[in-house]
Amino acid sequence: MTLLRIDLRLKPAPQGLQELAEWPGRNFTPDFIVAASGLARFELDDKVMAVPVDSHGSRIESVNAAELDEQKYNPWLPDYIAGFALNLADATAAIKAKKKTQAHARFIDETLELILQSEPEEPGSLTLSFYHASKPVQSCKGPASLFYAEIGRSLQDLVVQLLNINPALSDYNDIERLRGWICQIVAR
Repeated sequence: MTLLRIDLRLKPAPQGLQELAEWPGRNFTPDFIVAASGLARFELDDKVMAVPVDSHGSRIESVNAAELDEQKYNPWLPDYIAGFALNLADATAAIKAKKKTQAHARFIDETLELILQSEPEEPGSLTLSFYHASKPVQSCKGPASLFYAEIGRSLQDLVVQLLNINPALSDYNDIERLRGWICQIVAR
């Protein structure tokens, strides 16, 4: 059983890839978030968030992971993935630090968001809810430590993908912020 799985896949357009590879010698147009576009895949409580192929992106459904037919459903959701990753890291760090009891990690260019909510009556527990166009698609509740570990893993994986393109990106301010949040998220 998979309670939570998040995969962030960097898949920039050719111009974005070139800008990422040549930074700091080349600036991002219009910015880093657009250059670092990609795809995200979410699995909550053994359900994959997926777009029915025949819907042309107009709706998202939760599909049993074991029954996912990629001829009928696309589980890879497009966005400016670095921007979503920054939102996810910020929201998760705020929840973990108890600065908020609810935080939203929104996609940049899509009407998708992951809402994290701490459970004061159940310390050590979190609820994650996936929304499309302000409507709930799927939720799951589980151990905060597991959710923090998975979110930290997915964010670190994205950082590795970026550094494989250009190790100098480790000095870029958004990457530095992301790495700082990852440390907060995975710390005891």
